[in-house]
Amino acid sequence: MKGTGRSVGERLPRGILVALVCVRLAIPLAALAASGHKLPAMPRYDYQPLGGDTYGFYWAARELIASIPEVPAPLLGSAAIAVIAALVVSVRMWRARPEQRWLAIAVPSIALSLAAALVIREMSVPGAGVIGWPLVWAAVLLPYRALGFVPTPDIAYGIGLPLSLAAIAVITVTTAYLGLYATGRRWVGLGAAGLFTFWPLLSGLLTGNGAWENGQWNVDAGLSLYTEPFSTALVVAALVLLLRPGVGSTGIALAGLLVGFSTVVKLTNGLLAAVLVAIVATRFGMRRGVQFALAGLASAPILAAYWSKGYVGMFGGQVSANEDPFALAYFDDSWLDSAYFTPTLLLLLAPLLVLGCFTLDRPYALLLVIAPIVLNASVYSFYDFTRVHPRFLYIALPSVFVLEAAGAARLVALVRRARTSGPQPEAEP
Repeated sequence: MKGTGRSVGERLPRGILVALVCVRLAIPLAALAASGHKLPAMPRYDYQPLGGDTYGFYWAARELIASIPEVPAPLLGSAAIAVIAALVVSVRMWRARPEQRWLAIAVPSIALSLAAALVIREMSVPGAGVIGWPLVWAAVLLPYRALGFVPTPDIAYGIGLPLSLAAIAVITVTTAYLGLYATGRRWVGLGAAGLFTFWPLLSGLLTGNGAWENGQWNVDAGLSLYTEPFSTALVVAALVLLLRPGVGSTGIALAGLLVGFSTVVKLTNGLLAAVLVAIVATRFGMRRGVQFALAGLASAPILAAYWSKGYVGMFGGQVSANEDPFALAYFDDSWLDSAYFTPTLLLLLAPLLVLGCFTLDRPYALLLVIAPIVLNASVYSFYDFTRVHPRFLYIALPSVFVLEAAGAARLVALVRRARTSGPQPEAEP
């Protein structure tokens, strides 16, 4: 199969994908089981259900649940009716009008978003910068709370950890399909997924124990219930939908919905969403671009309702604890002093990454793959806290791994070509 990605006739072997997912999930589960002891190629993990930012996300989830009764009954009832009506209209539209299925996705999403915004308006400032991940966590905790039980930190962690690991599993699979659809080569997809699978073990080997500082490994492995796994899963899934051969308005709208919600999980994903609107409009036409944008805006009521309670509420009207969170002066620290993305690691990744860019011969595929890398690097290179929190850049890792695998495939092809086209031995007389 040619590496153009224009026609993907092959599908990824399910058995290998399942094996990669199992290995990727076995890494954090092994660390959790051995809590208090160090395993080979891993840092020592000490169980702590509410470490770091997880504390704020936990209280945001509890505050969400506690705020439901605070919504005036007429408003709450109207919201419930609106959501049910939107679902009924959506089902009928899906069945009767295939050309409007993108609306069948957007309409109930907007209704749910507005209902969530009513609850968010009643919240106090919970200490979480964003609400996307706590919103999902709260939805799963709600039945437990409805039965009269209080979700203690240990119980909440036990309920939230499967969600985090599910996001890790989604990233593993979607990284494979991102490589497949971008290049048309299944081994590029499997290679990229393999890199993601073993990265928690490779990061320490390539960068030293510095990659484990400040809880970075726990976030990477999915043990800390942070936003990164969920944010990355949403973005990579959206990119896969946009690259999927024969994608239509339904897939484009669903991709927009995922990227839009990823913005309330991680605010800087909004910049990526804006760039993707332009890419989609250029590739598929203005109509598809508008559909993508409208589906993405379904999450806007959530973003607006929580804005004053997130970073702005936490830091007294600012978006950061630092009065000048972004500055050119932070660039050197972000890369030269990073404990994770060290100059050595960047030098190791750069050759195959650059070669991989030349392997993706479709501008559309190349733009989608490199967009998370370029945007995140452009933003967080100048952010005050990137040096100590390199996890802000994790969303780019699946794209990096795709380009690494594509570059390796191109290198192997070049070596084989050189061998076959080299001077042939002369025949004996």
